[in-house]
Formats: sequence, C-alpha cells, structure tokens
Amino acid sequence: MFTIFRSNVKNHLLREGLCVEIEISISEATKSVYVKKSKKSPIPIKTYALIDTGAKRTVVHKRIVKAAGLKKHGTVNILSVGSDKPKQENTYDASIRFTQNDLYIPNLIVVSSIWKQDIESDWFSLHEFDCLIGRDVLIRGLLVYHGEAGFYSFASK
Repeated sequence: MFTIFRSNVKNHLLREGLCVEIEISISEATKSVYVKKSKKSPIPIKTYALIDTGAKRTVVHKRIVKAAGLKKHGTVNILSVGSDKPKQENTYDASIRFTQNDLYIPNLIVVSSIWKQDIESDWFSLHEFDCLIGRDVLIRGLLVYHGEAGFYSFASK
C-alpha cells in the first residue's frame, strides 16, 4: 500500500519551492528510553520543510532541534552551497511526519544548520521553512513534480 500526498500550489512553488508541513519529533529509539524511565516525551514541533532534491541529507534549523528535544547522534562533515571546504556539523536522531498524509519516517539522522558562518543573517529566517528534506528521505518513495501545473505528489510504501 502506498501513502500518497498531492498538492496544487502553483504560486507557492514559484515563490518558495516544494514546501510541505511536517512534524519533527524524537526518534522511536529515544521515545522508548522515555517510556522505560516513565518520562513524558517532548511534544513534536510542527513546521514547514522545503523538498530539496540537491541535498544529500535532511537539515533542521537549530531552534527546531532544541524545541523538539532531539538527541545528539554524532557529527558529519558537510559541504554546503557557497562553501569550498567541508564543515563539521552535529547530527540528531529524529522522526518526521508529513502532516498532509501522515507519512511517517520513524528513525532518521538529521543534520543541524549548515550555512556559512560569515553570513550575517540566518539563511533559514529569510524563507518560510525550517527544514530541508534531502534524498535520505526522498529515497523512501516516489516524488513527482509538475512545475508548470504547480502540482507535486510523494508516494511511499
């Protein structure tokens, strides 16, 4: 069975790109630790994400990582746009749910903020999203993008 979401958002596609509403929360592994300790899990954070077929990994803004209570997993070297050398960034255990169709990615390693340090303003604050959905998520389904019609869909098993 495939989970599919479709959207017709021509004006938004032109202005911002393929943006979808998501909820970011702690991973299922981290949730089980909370359950074992009889502690209440942090509340998932609802935000918007840009689907970025050029991004290898999913990236989440630092303030969302903090608000969602994501657990640090490790570090990874990232080469971002406008940078000529890799930068070490933190990775976090997370789960992502697409709110349009309840498509749920339960255990995902996300990267926190990968813009150049010498940029005065926060790149994410210039846009309507706090996350980039990379190919680590897109590989789990089929993305169809029809720019002229302002239509996209994502199907996953």
